[in-house]
Amino acid sequence: IVPAGALTIPMESSEMTAIKVLTEPTPMWRREHQEITESEATFGPIKLRAMVIATLSRFSVELLEDAPQAGSKVEEIIAAGLALGLDRVGLFGTGTDEPRGLYNTDGVNTVSMGTNGATPDDYDEFLDATAAIENNNGVASAAIYSPRTKRALAGLKTGLSGDKTPLVPPADFTALKRLVSNQVPH
Repeated sequence: IVPAGALTIPMESSEMTAIKVLTEPTPMWRREHQEITESEATFGPIKLRAMVIATLSRFSVELLEDAPQAGSKVEEIIAAGLALGLDRVGLFGTGTDEPRGLYNTDGVNTVSMGTNGATPDDYDEFLDATAAIENNNGVASAAIYSPRTKRALAGLKTGLSGDKTPLVPPADFTALKRLVSNQVPH
């Protein structure tokens, strides 16, 4: 989730309130010396509660002394485990004893892939998701999907009878940073 744009927000206490825009002010055209009609933006709270992701593992001194690469390998597997934990929670966290992920957050645009996530046979769902973000004045910058979806997209063909030519992805899809995580089911 970090390469997709997830942020870490420094907090001075264990809780903090951020804001989200509920409505934007409405601009108006006016003639010179004409009064401007007031239009307010409205905001809503986002309550943040500090949480820490951690791991604790034991390794023998002998391992670290006998294998020169052991220290860097230990760091590597701990970093990988923490990254997978961040991916899972950032995307699907319940908000109970862990942060709430995008999937469980109200007001986040969704595009259904069917029950248990159908295997994509074109790029339409990605284009629908991009359009939903743009309809809310956002900019789609990344797509995170499973290894199965990566394989399915790489294997798409034109669909013409007997033609095995790969299907060229649309520009809106290729413009996305495409990230694969095994924390995304199907």
